[in-house]
Amino acid sequence: MGQDAIYDFSAGRKRIENLILIYRRLKHTQESVGTWDWILWNEIEEIEAEIAEAKKKMTSGQGDYFEKMPFSTSFVV
Repeated sequence: MGQDAIYDFSAGRKRIENLILIYRRLKHTQESVGTWDWILWNEIEEIEAEIAEAKKKMTSGQGDYFEKMPFSTSFVV
């Protein structure tokens, strides 16, 4: 993710869902010996850390998150 890029939370959550689905399917057919399961869980944890960091930046105002949003956040009354 670049310095000016807005984190795609939806894509991150979708990727986690897909990795968990893969894990569950492999769990029924493969023996858990610390290879495939370790790789999948590390990938999930990495994405979760990215999401947490993006939320932290968004709430702390770092990166001018709302100014860089591709759509208008102003409300017309």
